[in-house]
Amino acid sequence: MRIAGLALVVACGGSEPVRSATEPVVVANADAANAPMEAAPDLVSSVHVQDDRGWTPLMHAAMAGNLDEIDRLLAAGAQIDANTDTTYGGATPLLIALEFSQAEAAMRLVERGASIAGTIGPRALTLAARNGDMVLVEYLLAHGIPASGDAVTSAARYGYADVVVRLVKAGAPVNEVDTDDHNYTPLIVACQENKVDVVTALLKAGAKVDAVDDDGNGTLYWAVYGARPVEIHEYEELGKPHDTYRVPQRDAPIVKLLIDAKANVNARNPEGDTPLHEAAILDAAAAAQVLLDAGASRTIKNKAGHTAYDIARQRKNSVAAVLAPKRP
Repeated sequence: MRIAGLALVVACGGSEPVRSATEPVVVANADAANAPMEAAPDLVSSVHVQDDRGWTPLMHAAMAGNLDEIDRLLAAGAQIDANTDTTYGGATPLLIALEFSQAEAAMRLVERGASIAGTIGPRALTLAARNGDMVLVEYLLAHGIPASGDAVTSAARYGYADVVVRLVKAGAPVNEVDTDDHNYTPLIVACQENKVDVVTALLKAGAKVDAVDDDGNGTLYWAVYGARPVEIHEYEELGKPHDTYRVPQRDAPIVKLLIDAKANVNARNPEGDTPLHEAAILDAAAAAQVLLDAGASRTIKNKAGHTAYDIARQRKNSVAAVLAPKRP
C-alpha cells in the first residue's frame, strides 16, 4: 500500500449506534429536518450525559456525521449549543461537525437552530472554507458572518480556489497576514501547498507577489518549496518499518506564475539565499530550470559564501546538473 505525503493522516470518526429491529428510523430529508419527533424514554435520560472528556452524545453524533442520531438527540432535548473547555476551545456540536469535515451534519445542526453568534460564526466560516463546503460558506455569508482573511487562508491551504474567489468577492482581505503563523499570507500558504489554481485566483484578486513572512522568506522561495520532490511512503504493514521514495516534480507552474507576476527571481532572505539557493537545498530541479530561464543569477553567494551550485554539488543532487557551468 502506498501512502503519499509527509505524514499519515488517520480520519477519526464514530460508529453507527446499534439499533433493534423495532426502533424507528428517521429519514434525513428536507421535511424531516424540521419535523418534530417523539423521543424514546431511555434517550431522554441519557441525552445530557457527558463522557470523561466532557463530550455529550450530540457532540459524538456530530463528529460521526450521524444524521439520524442528531435528530433523535435533539428531539430528546439535547442542548444544541452545549460546549465544554475540552472540546476544541469550547467548540459546539456545529464546530465539532466541521472539525471532522461532516458537512451534512453541520447543515443539519444549522437547520435545527445551532447558534452562529459571537465567535462561533467566524470559526464556522473558517472551517467550512477549509473543507471546501461552499453551501455552508454561502449560508454563513448570507447570515451576516463577515468574510475573513483566516477563511481565505484556510481555503487556500486545502486548494479550494472557488471558495477563495467567493470570499474575496464578499470582501475578505486577500493580503491579510496570519500573525499566529509566521505572518504567512494566503498566497504564501498556497505556494507552500503547491495549489496552482489558488495561486492563480489570488494573483488575479490582487495578492502581493512580493509578500514575505516573518523569517524574510518570500512567495517565490515558498513556491520552490512547493515544487520540491514528493515523498512516497510504502508500507507492507502500517506501523512497521517502511520504504521512502522521493519523486521529483516535472514542472514548477507556481514558480512560473509568480515570475510572470513580476516576482524578483534574485530576492534574498536574511541568510542571503535566493530562490535558486532554495532549489539547490531541496533538490527542486524543475524549479531551478524555470528560475534560470527567467534570468536568475548563478553567481550570487549567500552569507555563508556559497552559490546555489556550490550547495547542489555538495549535496550531490539533481540540481547540480542544471546549474553546472556550460562548457564551450
